[in-house]
Amino acid sequence: MITTATFGLKKVQTGDNANLYTFINDNMDILDAHGHTANTWSEVTGKPSTFPPSSHSHSYNPTTGTNTDVNTHGATIIDNIYMTNGVITSHGTRNLTYGDVGAASANHGHSTTRVQDVRGLEDGDIYFELPPSGTPDHAISSYFGYVSGVAGAWKGILNLKGWSGNYANWQLIGPATSSADQRLYFRGGAGASWNSVCEVWHSGRQGSGSGLDADKVDGYNIQKNGSGGSGVINFIT
Repeated sequence: MITTATFGLKKVQTGDNANLYTFINDNMDILDAHGHTANTWSEVTGKPSTFPPSSHSHSYNPTTGTNTDVNTHGATIIDNIYMTNGVITSHGTRNLTYGDVGAASANHGHSTTRVQDVRGLEDGDIYFELPPSGTPDHAISSYFGYVSGVAGAWKGILNLKGWSGNYANWQLIGPATSSADQRLYFRGGAGASWNSVCEVWHSGRQGSGSGLDADKVDGYNIQKNGSGGSGVINFIT
């Protein structure tokens, strides 16, 4: 900020307000508060020829594309502006990245994904009650809770929904209590309802007590009397 003692300038009041003033030098040039000579209107370059300005364009554009493009990864933005005597002489451009706006790239991964406790969903019940249409679209999601039609207590629920809305999705359901078992269940659903739960049979869930009846014929156990290739086959209920 300059004062009246600077460069021998004179402070002149402007208007009726004593707090409004300007500076002049010995040549009666009007100066700004930094001691610079004010430009005359004819000295101002690049001004419109009419007011309000007619439709016109500029030699540079900070962004290219539409408003939608600016919000999209890959939009062009100004980078490295070069100026000479306060005038932009050139500039560089580069593509907007997800990092510029603090977002993750479209293709990225996570080392873990959080399991949602069903008690934090809807009415806070311990049972998983989301319909197929209520699960996340285009996503694999996971839950912890009880499942209707599945014996036992807490379960881990892995849900996969390939599309959106009322399209089908499916679940794998396994143990999630303090003592693990080998029971694994499957169910699918679409829209507002799930199909019945089916147990998945595997090498750890076969034989006596497993509930698997693949060794039966029409629901009957087979007992063979005799040796070798001969004998009597009995069907026992």
